[in-house]
Amino acid sequence: MITLKPLPSALKAREVTPESLGQNAILKGLEGPEASAVVGGGLIVDLPLRAQIYRANEPIDRVYFPLSCVLSVVTTMRNGHQIEVGTIGREGTSAIPLLFGRQDFRERIVLSGPGPGHRDGS
Repeated sequence: MITLKPLPSALKAREVTPESLGQNAILKGLEGPEASAVVGGGLIVDLPLRAQIYRANEPIDRVYFPLSCVLSVVTTMRNGHQIEVGTIGREGTSAIPLLFGRQDFRERIVLSGPGPGHRDGS
C-alpha cells in the first residue's frame, strides 16, 4: 500500500501569469468574465508527490487545475483494495463533480506526478 501525505497547508506559491494559464487546456480556453471568475485570486502552487488533494466523500474546498502535475482518482473496492480509476492532467480540473452540482468527490484524489497546478482563490 502506498503511503499518502496530507496536502501541506503552506505550499510554495507564485502569482498566476498568462503563460502559466496557457498550460491547462480549460484555463487556456476561458475568456472575459469566466476567466476572471475562475482565475481571480488564484495561485500557482507546487503540488508534492502522493499528496492527497481530496478525501472520499468530503466537501471540495479547493479547485485545482494541473499545469504539469498529474492527479490520480482512486477508489476503494468492497474488498478494501484500492485502484486508480482515472487520471487528470493538464487538460482537466480536480473539481468535475462541481459541474454536476455535487459538493463532494466520491473518490480520493492524490498526486501521482508532482508539479505545479493552479489553485483557486477561495
